[in-house]
Amino acid sequence: MYGRTRLLLYALTFITLSSLVFADGPVPEPSSGALRDLSPKEVMDLANAWGMKSEENRITVWTSGRAFNFAFADGSKAVISMPDDQKVISIAPYIMKTHPCGGHYPSSCRGELSNIPVHVTAVATDGRKVLDLKTMTLPNGFVDLWLPRDLEVDVTIEARGLTATGRIVTFDKDATCITTLRLHY
Repeated sequence: MYGRTRLLLYALTFITLSSLVFADGPVPEPSSGALRDLSPKEVMDLANAWGMKSEENRITVWTSGRAFNFAFADGSKAVISMPDDQKVISIAPYIMKTHPCGGHYPSSCRGELSNIPVHVTAVATDGRKVLDLKTMTLPNGFVDLWLPRDLEVDVTIEARGLTATGRIVTFDKDATCITTLRLHY
């Protein structure tokens, strides 16, 4: 029963995410053409929507320091640039279970805590608050943070009465997937 309930929650969250992101219609089928005319944030939302059904879609999606990368079932590929002034960092806070990662793959990375409310703050080492966000982790257990480039930031994530903190770096060569922030009292 637990497996069916979890699958149902994933499906409902995917449908909700898809309807919010693609309010004008259903999630488009995976193709490079579907990426045209989308903002970088819309590209990431679509990558996450496709990623939740990656086995069915036979698609591989990953983020690098400056781009979103797509490999489609027909062998075609697409690379969509991130903004020059921002980098997306995907963080999977955890309590008990994590995995090693450096480059985020929305098509295969899965975190422990899906669909939970989180409060995320990010403060640059010079003391500037660069992010204060109340959101939900995605069905894959991650939260995507759009942060200014070329900074070191101290990130705090609060969820379920627990807190995780850590320093992340937003230079091109640095990780796009953070799986080391363990929530604790």
